[in-house]
Amino acid sequence: MSSAFKIFFHAEGSKPFLVLMALVLASALEIIGIGALLPLFSSTVEGEQSRLAQIALGALSTVGLEPGNRELIVFLFILFVAKYGLSYLALNVSSFAEIDVSARLRTKLLKLLFGANWRFLVQRKAGQLTNEIVNNTNRAVVAYRQSARLFSYSIQAFFYLAAAVLVSLGLTIIGIVVGLGFYLCFGFLVKRTRILGKRQTESFSALSTSLSDTLTNIKPIVAMDRQAHIEAHIQEQNRQIRASGRRISILGNTVYTVSDAFLVGTLLIGIYIANVWLEIPFSELAIMGILSIRAIETLKQSQRCLQQVAGAEAAYWSAQDQVEQLEAMQEERSGHKVPSIERDCTFDAVSFGHDGKSIIKNANFTIEANEITVLIGPSGAGKSTLIDLLLGLYQPDSGRVLIDDTPLAEIDLGLLRQMIGYVPQETTLLHGTLRENITLGDPDITDAAIEKALRLAGADTFVDALPHGLETNAGEMGTRFSGGERQRLALARALVTEPKILLLDEVTSALDPETEMAICSNIKDLRGMLTILAVTHRPAWTSIADSILRVEAGSVEPVTASAFTATETKGHIGL
Repeated sequence: MSSAFKIFFHAEGSKPFLVLMALVLASALEIIGIGALLPLFSSTVEGEQSRLAQIALGALSTVGLEPGNRELIVFLFILFVAKYGLSYLALNVSSFAEIDVSARLRTKLLKLLFGANWRFLVQRKAGQLTNEIVNNTNRAVVAYRQSARLFSYSIQAFFYLAAAVLVSLGLTIIGIVVGLGFYLCFGFLVKRTRILGKRQTESFSALSTSLSDTLTNIKPIVAMDRQAHIEAHIQEQNRQIRASGRRISILGNTVYTVSDAFLVGTLLIGIYIANVWLEIPFSELAIMGILSIRAIETLKQSQRCLQQVAGAEAAYWSAQDQVEQLEAMQEERSGHKVPSIERDCTFDAVSFGHDGKSIIKNANFTIEANEITVLIGPSGAGKSTLIDLLLGLYQPDSGRVLIDDTPLAEIDLGLLRQMIGYVPQETTLLHGTLRENITLGDPDITDAAIEKALRLAGADTFVDALPHGLETNAGEMGTRFSGGERQRLALARALVTEPKILLLDEVTSALDPETEMAICSNIKDLRGMLTILAVTHRPAWTSIADSILRVEAGSVEPVTASAFTATETKGHIGL
């Protein structure tokens, strides 16, 4: 139960004290109303007045009300209307809090995800991150909702207990003992539900990861008819989720059904003992009966909530753990200087490696502004790593990266990246319109800017020929278009913000020579407009390069176009 209370008070956006105040007032009014009923019963039997009846009579007399008159009935009616009004208010506040808890948790995870350092992001599976942001936040709200309800029932139980003490201390003690016995008898089921809930959360995460990975690679899987084993694996994960869900459901239904019979039976036995052996007056038994029925219903609902919290709390705490992990993995952005890219970008004695492997060793070179610089070399030599270092995604182990003589560590990385256009090797498009793919949802990008970017990328001709133009849907990962068309659209996306640096990472590695030459021609036309750094191992790029840098065995050395062509012919550089 302590875990449920932690969730109720810990959840960001939950407004626990506002909910608590409404619940307390509603419960207090209900008990006052029940207490006001006592004089009605007591007036029919002389001398049968409990402490609660005496308190109620005294309170009523101060406002000029007597047992049995019409004003008392009106008073009771007003009390119960106020009680249900406050209950309605508490319900709405709690419901809005549920929505806020879910929305804020998703917002926080997304913000932290986009701010996480690159080393962390490349180590995490997309499916795991998707599961945390979507599935776990949805199930976390279930944990909060049931925690809030459990707290509500606990408050009601407290007021019922206080009223019962004033009616009959003996019967209240018996009720407390029975209630404790109930919780002890069924406590192990809650623990079992908590274990099953944790397993279910882990199974949901595994299923989400598997589905994400499978859908990302769906075309080659289907093309080779290799889906049978993958489908069997996913079905097994789904079976585990179903099995855990069934066990949780069985445990919950068992508690609900057995507890109903147990508590009703206990109530009947208690009434018999109270009337026959303890000779408690009828008026007190009537009120105790009302309180007992309400208490039994509260106890049943609280037990059900407790089990549902136990089943869902793993998702809530998993999401909170993810928040803490992302907070610890935030990208360090200590620089505040506004970047200017007017002269050059310099690598000054830069060395870098990870996982115990040295990748770049004492690299010294300069990328001149408004020129086309081409990085060549075999796959795995570190060409893409140099781009990542220039983007600030990784920090050098030693040495410095400078932009116009200003160290990258002193520059505002956000402002720098807004000046960069980037086209990756694996070009995939969003499942949205071409407009959405080029603007990435930025409403400030005009149609004129989009048309200019398409023209510079050489994509205007085929886009204009489409029946729906920019409103054409790209399909899953852009598969409605050819590789060359996707590359041109990706290039347009990089150019639409008029960047000062254009980074191209093996953008033509999977294209035919004719398409590659066409894209190289488009890039050549951009010379003098912005600084271009292209990573490649293809000879076609040497014809448009102002300078060529060879990356191999961790070193970076300038070479001529003819030297590159000669080594390519000998087969020293390849895929």
